[in-house]
Amino acid sequence: MAEDKKPSGSRPKREEPAAEEVVIGSAMPVQVVSAVKEVKAALLRAFTGVQKDAKKFLREVLIYIALNPKAFPDDRSKKLFLLSYMTDGPGEFWKNNKTDLLLAFDADTKKVT
Repeated sequence: MAEDKKPSGSRPKREEPAAEEVVIGSAMPVQVVSAVKEVKAALLRAFTGVQKDAKKFLREVLIYIALNPKAFPDDRSKKLFLLSYMTDGPGEFWKNNKTDLLLAFDADTKKVT
């Protein structure tokens, strides 16, 4: 065989393109767990406006708020929490007025008429 003949089936080597490094970024949600757990306090009983139950109700509200400070970042949220446990009774008219005042400047709520 002649020296310039190549064996059948063989091909000259081609240069492969150099592989480039590609960085793919991704955002993964991370849940941050607080080392301090909230205390699970008993929920309040509804306050019907009976005067003899007022001090007990207010004490229960204060205890619940003190045990769960992260749930009540400001005075407004504390007041709305208290008002939410006032049900039918002599204080219903007062409750409605105070609730309307607290929610008056809140764009997400509409006044109930």
